[in-house]
Amino acid sequence: MVYRRLGALFVLDIDAALTAAVCDLSLADAAEQLRLLRACRLLEPASGEELSERGVVYRFHDAARVHARGRAQAEATTGELDEVQRRALDFYLATTTAAELLLTPTHRRIARDYAYPVAQPIAFGSEQAALAWLVAQRDNLFAAIRAAHTAGLDTSLYQLAHAIWPLLRATHDYPLWFESHSLGLQAARRCADRAAERELLGTSAVGLRAAGRFDQATEAFTEVLSLSRDDDDQRAEAQALHELGSVCLEVDRLDKAESFLAQARELRETLSRTSDDELDRRTFERSVAITDICRGQVFLRTDRPTEAIEILTSARSTLLAARDPLDAGRALAWLGRAYALAGDLAAGEAYGRRAVDEFDQLGIGRWRARSRELLGQTLQSAARVDEVRALYEQAIRLYARVSRRDARRVQRALARLA
Repeated sequence: MVYRRLGALFVLDIDAALTAAVCDLSLADAAEQLRLLRACRLLEPASGEELSERGVVYRFHDAARVHARGRAQAEATTGELDEVQRRALDFYLATTTAAELLLTPTHRRIARDYAYPVAQPIAFGSEQAALAWLVAQRDNLFAAIRAAHTAGLDTSLYQLAHAIWPLLRATHDYPLWFESHSLGLQAARRCADRAAERELLGTSAVGLRAAGRFDQATEAFTEVLSLSRDDDDQRAEAQALHELGSVCLEVDRLDKAESFLAQARELRETLSRTSDDELDRRTFERSVAITDICRGQVFLRTDRPTEAIEILTSARSTLLAARDPLDAGRALAWLGRAYALAGDLAAGEAYGRRAVDEFDQLGIGRWRARSRELLGQTLQSAARVDEVRALYEQAIRLYARVSRRDARRVQRALARLA
């Protein structure tokens, strides 16, 4: 039974947690079944060592996969293959949601529907473990989204597309981002889930903005703003205003950026003051701080570094209290630039180096690159050319994995330096 059920799956590799969910076994029994299949040479190790976030990972070699799939199709009982697929999708949805709640606790929640609730869910011991699991499962998650689409399982599809947000946020994996959100958005609309539609439309537009597709991002955020106002959803309205301000910031429309961001901040402060729920209040306080990171950048570009220092310092304090290390690190990196532009190069360098260290510890490639780029700009003001060159070269290598557009920007800066 285990062999044929695993053979029916859409995944690229297999571990004990997935096997337990698909075959309704305990984790210990699932691990033993995998060892037996390995001993029979029906499975092979997928990597040279055990992965701490998944345990031992196996895969079928080509001939065994064809044989197992044939057995599944020939011997499965009525409805068994549909059950196997739904059990696998429910496993990925439940585990990805657990990682989502740990990594991005303020990500707006939408419904989760399970046909087969996971009996032994994975308990992540830390944010690093949760992110490592998501990264390790990237290809399987992509396959799950495509499998849900092919099977017409719209609810699983759009809920899984929503749940992978922390993976997209950390990696800027654009192929996964755009395909998952395109399919998920269509599924949410077919299911008439307006909340999910707004959320997926918004996070899709975040990807468009990050990829430099600013006109499309503006169009999508404008649609989110309209939907939010139609639904009288002030939280979503504030998010749309913030995102429109962020797009304007990217394209140097600074007056409009400042206006959108001020509207977003005012609405978020109002929501924070009037909220009766403690978790919601903390969420809105954090969102005010994130808006202030963008406002700080507007102040820097309009020659107001002292104002930028004030709001970025406050934003970082709020984000540290909210246990949001990524955004707290962003505030720190921009704080380094603010001090440098205010004339305090020593403080600018100190904050910039601290930001580099924090992002190296977090292992977030895009911001490992960005923090080096910003520190390089500060050291360039001090004419420390060799150090600047080294930082820019490191940033280019890191950006090459996540954003060719950003890599090209730093390459141009490096060329001007030469």
